[in-house]
Amino acid sequence: SGHSGGSPRMSTWRCAAPCRARNCGELAALRRRDINLKAFTIRVERQLTETARGGLTFGPPKSDAEVRVVPLPSVIASDLDQHLDHYAQDGGDGLIFTGPTGTPLRHSNFYRRVWLPTVKKAGMAGAA
Repeated sequence: SGHSGGSPRMSTWRCAAPCRARNCGELAALRRRDINLKAFTIRVERQLTETARGGLTFGPPKSDAEVRVVPLPSVIASDLDQHLDHYAQDGGDGLIFTGPTGTPLRHSNFYRRVWLPTVKKAGMAGAA
């Protein structure tokens, strides 16, 4: 199980983050409809960014080439399925990863508290 230490809400993210996205904004923007647990794939077609005034906006990845379908490692599929049941927003457009109150993740807080420690622990400091 991915629930080893830290917040159970973020444990699946910790498993998925280093291997599935190029930045945390891509993971923060994932919706239920982007995940195919039967085919073990994730469709990355947008990212969530924080505006200069502190608002949040969804937009495309940094380049059109970054819209892609990536493999979902089977070792985290069951944790992700449980995460969907307990933490993700409802509906096809519901966000997979949210903050403790069910709102979109803010990059400014998330990057420092979760992303950097995750990539460091995974030995991928260059991915930060």
